[in-house]
Amino acid sequence: MSRPAFSFFIPFFNEEASLRRAVEESLAAFAELDDIEIVLVDDGSADASPGMADAYAAEHDRVRVVRHAVNRGYGPAVCTGFRESRGAIVGYTDADLPVDPRRYLEGLQRMHDLDVLVGHPRGYVQRRHRKLYTKGYNALIRAMFGVRVTNINFSFKLLRRHVIDGLSLDAVSGFVDAQIVIEAHRGGATIGEMPVDYQPREAGISHFDSPLAAVPTAREALSWWMRTR
Repeated sequence: MSRPAFSFFIPFFNEEASLRRAVEESLAAFAELDDIEIVLVDDGSADASPGMADAYAAEHDRVRVVRHAVNRGYGPAVCTGFRESRGAIVGYTDADLPVDPRRYLEGLQRMHDLDVLVGHPRGYVQRRHRKLYTKGYNALIRAMFGVRVTNINFSFKLLRRHVIDGLSLDAVSGFVDAQIVIEAHRGGATIGEMPVDYQPREAGISHFDSPLAAVPTAREALSWWMRTR
């Protein structure tokens, strides 16, 4: 099976209110690219979103679906996305589209001398608890792992195939976003950053909006640091 030049994957769980927009805007953004696949990673959804994903895959050759039989969490969904994506360069974002997919076209242009590109949001007005969590979490990651990027957890990343093949991702929480960059950094990857305009969620409910969602992510970061330092 030939390898596409670019894979773009979207992990989702019960996102019937958001998935249509995510897929439609991704298809429109990448319409001029000849060698691309869009991979929809269904993390055991129990709403109408699996059927929506299957319908897109049936209608568009460049769309395919992979799924977990049961909900396993965000970390495993992202890990599956990387494992199943075949592209020479792979990017991903969340189903609520925190950034316009067209920005990935700009990102691809910046990849000529990079192994990894990490986006950081601008125009992002966070609720107070999310702002404190983001600032504290990024400081924690910098202190423990020496990786200095503006916002390591933002779901805008592009990676080259040789970097992906060297990753051993096993995070089960939102720590997976940081684990990707930390492992790439440890492997000697050239990492760059790019500002991207933030898009607020238009529908559905964020699975990360509760302050309690920060607890397993920080706990897993600390546990992984102790195991791998």
